Amino acid sequence: MKVALIKCPWWVRYCPPYILAYFSTYLKSLGHETFCFDLNNIFYH
Repeated sequence: MKVALIKCPWWVRYCPPYILAYFSTYLKSLGHETFCFDLNNIFYH
C-alpha cells in the first residue's frame, strides 16, 4: 500500500519532523511504500 505522511505547517521551523521518519520506517518494515511531505518547510521557501 502507498502511504503519504504529511506534516502540516506549524508556528516555527526549528524542529525537524522526526515523527514522520519514525512512522515511515515502521511502515516500510511492514512492506508499505511511504512518501513524506513537510509542508512547513515547503511553504517556508
